[in-house]
Amino acid sequence: MKNFKNMLLLVLIFFALSCKELVAQEMPCAVPPFLANVVTPNIFILMDNSGSMGEPAYDPDATYDPNRVYYGYFDPFSSYYYSSDNKWHKSPNAPDYNTYWPGNLLNFLTMSRADVLRKVLVGGKAQSRTIQGNFHTLISQGRSDYWRYFNIGGVSYSAHIEGQGNNSAQLLSLYRMGNKIIYRARVQVEVDTGTDRGILQRLADRDRDGNWDEGAPRFWLFIFNNKGDHDESWYDNDGGHVASYFVENTSLNDLVNAVENTKFETWTPLAESYYELCNYYRQTSPVFYHNDYRTGGHWDPMYDKNFGDVTTVWCRKSFVLLITDGESTMDRDPELLTIGDYDNDGNEPGNYPSYGSDYLDDVALWSHVNDLRSDIPGLQNLTLYTVFAFGHGSQLLQDAAKNG
Repeated sequence: MKNFKNMLLLVLIFFALSCKELVAQEMPCAVPPFLANVVTPNIFILMDNSGSMGEPAYDPDATYDPNRVYYGYFDPFSSYYYSSDNKWHKSPNAPDYNTYWPGNLLNFLTMSRADVLRKVLVGGKAQSRTIQGNFHTLISQGRSDYWRYFNIGGVSYSAHIEGQGNNSAQLLSLYRMGNKIIYRARVQVEVDTGTDRGILQRLADRDRDGNWDEGAPRFWLFIFNNKGDHDESWYDNDGGHVASYFVENTSLNDLVNAVENTKFETWTPLAESYYELCNYYRQTSPVFYHNDYRTGGHWDPMYDKNFGDVTTVWCRKSFVLLITDGESTMDRDPELLTIGDYDNDGNEPGNYPSYGSDYLDDVALWSHVNDLRSDIPGLQNLTLYTVFAFGHGSQLLQDAAKNG
């Protein structure tokens, strides 16, 4: 999980730095050089919110390794105790595996994929949050019911984790030699305010005032629609939609709330969702569901309040960061036939279970080599980066990143 976090951080830092390149290389073509305006990049985060994101972040069959650092809501270098307020609190006491437990072990036992993703992006799912982003309790959520077994100093322990879905905290029970130690404790973690920020806040709100910083990257959040289980031969609520827009002079609350409160319960329509994101960038009508996004004015990703209209920001770069844990599923809507086998690899639609497809790499190539905004001078395209974590499907993501 640490590698996943570092990879995502490096990609986002690259995006952030790219805006400086735009100022140095392309701003003279847009505005007089004495103006201080900065053409910052668009970054569309296409976040996997499929049901598998509620599964354990660490393989349930894996053996706990105390020499490895496990990422999560708990500080891996501190110990914790469970209190009568139904929260886990830090303690200066050393772990005794009775009252005090190492945070590293608790991360290994309990963290879901959704927990890790939320932690990386926005600092985790907070029980409450002020406009500055300070909070005190993180809530772990998952969908799986599973057991883990581990050995400490020759003593056998077991843990039972009960996922409660999207509505409440997971439950943790701990046993020593079959004897109950802790029963159905809520995985709610008291945290220091210094750990309240994820990558998005650190890049977009460096002054901690809760608002978008001037010159910060412009983030959008795009997620999967929840009706992809319909018959793939019909037009329905496939694809994805904008869950959070970038709007100038507003707080980050909408973006942060969307990340931490998005329910993980859909299929994984990778190509359909990316295609709908492309349509949003093109500012054409949605093809899967009429409410997938809004168009025009400040809803237009090429709009900038500093320049007044879209034609003056033709040098704005636009990137897509696709974060997913697995294979394409329910991803064969007939709309994808308009793209077809664009990269001529002969793999479409592919041999994927649950109506998955290989169209993602085709949409990636199509959106990268074509001008998607004929109303704006220059080549207006999308550049795709993929971040793969947890499950399966990395070859398709590699192909898509190569094409896009």
